Amino acid sequence: MMERFETVLLRTNPDARFDYVVKDILRDKASGWSHNYYSNDTTIWKKGLATHNQEIYKIDILIKRNKAAIEAYEKKITNSKLPANHPDYKALEKGEMEEIDTSFVKLAKENIHLADEMNKQQDEVTKYFQLDYITRSLYTNIYCLRNQYQLDGDLDRLRKGITLAYTMYYQSMGQPLPEVLPQSASATATAW
Repeated sequence: MMERFETVLLRTNPDARFDYVVKDILRDKASGWSHNYYSNDTTIWKKGLATHNQEIYKIDILIKRNKAAIEAYEKKITNSKLPANHPDYKALEKGEMEEIDTSFVKLAKENIHLADEMNKQQDEVTKYFQLDYITRSLYTNIYCLRNQYQLDGDLDRLRKGITLAYTMYYQSMGQPLPEVLPQSASATATAW
């Protein structure tokens, strides 16, 4: 069972690595909330997701085209084997069976390769969908924390919440937290 965000928040210690987000929110507050930072949940993963979905669409069209051609060849062969007095009977011309066999094999092999490529593209879509979802969740959490800070002005809660949101994000991404960067003397002064 997962613990509630608020319960975990109480045990969270603010992490200075994420103070830049808190400073963004404080800058937004100083501007009268006119910047509305973190309200847009569009991620860098959207383009990859769209690209791989487009590839799947193109591959699907090729597979369907090849299947339709294979079915047409099968119908031609079937019709050539009907009795000569059957209304759908049509004899194959000299050398046509070899052409059909060659095309049939080529299209079937192409569809096998296309199906493999489709699977690879679907794996990429799954990966980009997960990355997009995790990142959008981070942005949504930050925006909710920003909105809560607008209401209650609790800076400690905001700092803890931002730390928790990023901790959850890195954990979901399977990544360690970023290293602490040394700060210059001018960067150590804080507004809070």
